[in-house]
Amino acid sequence: MQVGRYRFVDRLAVGGMAEVFVAVAQGSEGFEKPVVIKRLLPHLARHPQFQQMFLDEARIMLSLQHGNIVQILDMGTMDGMPFLALEYVDGKDLRTVMNQVQQLGGSIPHGLIAYIACEVCRALDYAHRKTDDQGRPLNIVHRDVNPANIFLSHEGEVKVGDFGLAKARDNLQQSDVGIIKGKFSYLSPEQAHGREVDHRSDIFALGTTIYEMCCSVRPFVAASDMEVVLRIRDGSFTAPSELAPGFNPELEMAILRAMQLDPADRYPTANHMREALGRFLQQLPTTPGDRDLTEFLNAQSGADRRSQSSLIRLAPLGVLPPEMTSVSHVEGLSEYQQTAPSPTFGALAAPATPRKPRRLRAGTAIAAGALVVAVLGVAAAAVYSTFSRPTAALSVTSRPAEAEVLLDGRQTGQRTPALLEGLSVERDHWVTLRHAEAAEARRRFRFPRGGRYSYQFTLRRLKEQLTIESTPAACDVLVEGELRGQTPITLQLQQGGKYEVQLRKTGHLPKTIQHHAERLASRLKIELEAEPAPSPRRPPGRVRRAGPATGLATGVLEVATEAKASVFINGRFAGRTPGFRMMLPAGSYGVMVSPDGTKIRHQATIVIRKHQTHRFTLTR
Repeated sequence: MQVGRYRFVDRLAVGGMAEVFVAVAQGSEGFEKPVVIKRLLPHLARHPQFQQMFLDEARIMLSLQHGNIVQILDMGTMDGMPFLALEYVDGKDLRTVMNQVQQLGGSIPHGLIAYIACEVCRALDYAHRKTDDQGRPLNIVHRDVNPANIFLSHEGEVKVGDFGLAKARDNLQQSDVGIIKGKFSYLSPEQAHGREVDHRSDIFALGTTIYEMCCSVRPFVAASDMEVVLRIRDGSFTAPSELAPGFNPELEMAILRAMQLDPADRYPTANHMREALGRFLQQLPTTPGDRDLTEFLNAQSGADRRSQSSLIRLAPLGVLPPEMTSVSHVEGLSEYQQTAPSPTFGALAAPATPRKPRRLRAGTAIAAGALVVAVLGVAAAAVYSTFSRPTAALSVTSRPAEAEVLLDGRQTGQRTPALLEGLSVERDHWVTLRHAEAAEARRRFRFPRGGRYSYQFTLRRLKEQLTIESTPAACDVLVEGELRGQTPITLQLQQGGKYEVQLRKTGHLPKTIQHHAERLASRLKIELEAEPAPSPRRPPGRVRRAGPATGLATGVLEVATEAKASVFINGRFAGRTPGFRMMLPAGSYGVMVSPDGTKIRHQATIVIRKHQTHRFTLTR
């Protein structure tokens, strides 16, 4: 079908607010160029609110002229309905590429992932810093950075598109506080709370995208959208190195900083994030670039790729399609997808691989209770209503498990995993977890409707796991003077405490270090030096327990105390009190007694005489 100078050749996708076509723009002297036409849906074109949102997207995109951003070429009305003509990207969106790679059982090289992310950072940094003609910041925030809105061309280009949810200073349609806009899995914590956002929200979403590319799994996964949002609010996810041991620490550091819960802890700008990713790329034998991306995409596309020239030769559509009658969802409300997939014509600001559709009447409002999300695919609007049911149930789990569960300040008699039932949907509930080895955790929940929900607490352990290894092995380990065992050994230490750790072994000099327990897990490797040969004038006596009389000139040492303490003779661990009694050859000895839990050291030089008992009494 020919409309003005545009010949429509295919309808690629339809979302909750707009439909997307591939068309050929025709000019003088036979000039033809593929473009993407994005048209506001007919039934929404009658509402000023949606027209203003559509116009906001056009205003933002017109102000952004950058090689890493999909360009707007034209705008106008078509049969009274607004439309945009956008740059046609000859390639695929990142979501499609990721899906294809997973289906083939492969993965995207981490170097190529970092290259793609660096290019996205260039686009975001440009948009975030954009000013008007008077030099005033436009304060543009994309708010919907995710794989479906990142486009990879067969020429190795990386472009960011779909500014349908973007926020800017001069938007005609202002966002309401408390309304969440964006795809659930890629929301920032501040978006998940419905709060005001700035450019650092885009940095978090890009970190989430990089995480998914590297790990082939999203960082925030749950059975429902509500649970996904709660996980994002909590900021709890598994570090890449825990999923893949040996994960490059420089790349992991870049991801984790971008995904910090507090925006102030993230990269201050997208350019800072690009520099961090650049440091990872510098570690590689060769730095990936556009040619590497081209080769990777061509290997994935195979014979499915169609050139722009073949696209131009396609026959036009007979008529423009009618209004939308169905949409498809992934993860409930998370993503709108294509209703009628077509051959690969290029990457558009449109959904990815479709799944089984759920039929909805056009314009239906979909509620997520207090968490209201506008996810309308190609360009979205926030629409919502309220469902309510009498009660809800909450399944509570924790790491570590066996935490005591309190509901609204009252004991429930349950330990995690626990199920809390009969919860009102009309008010907030407070759930508190207490664990002997972790800090108390408390969280507020509000349930938008009846049903069953689940949440996992990650408790902050109060004790550090300290692993001590030594050369040689089988050294006695004393912590604050108390014998705790022999190396190798793993100890539980109270976090925040400072400990004197001493290693001893016969024939070696003892070694003492000061350890500050400030991590969940630490490892010490300690090497002891061999003891110098003993002086012939004072050979160390052989230590043996008191027992039957022998022909040797021996006496007995007793340590008189009811306290628990460690006893050292001539610098070597000899035993424990109370009840310490040991036979020693007659002679002079240095004795030290160290009570548990203190830094007190009782020291003395004693003389053991033949057939006599020497009593060493501790004094306070």
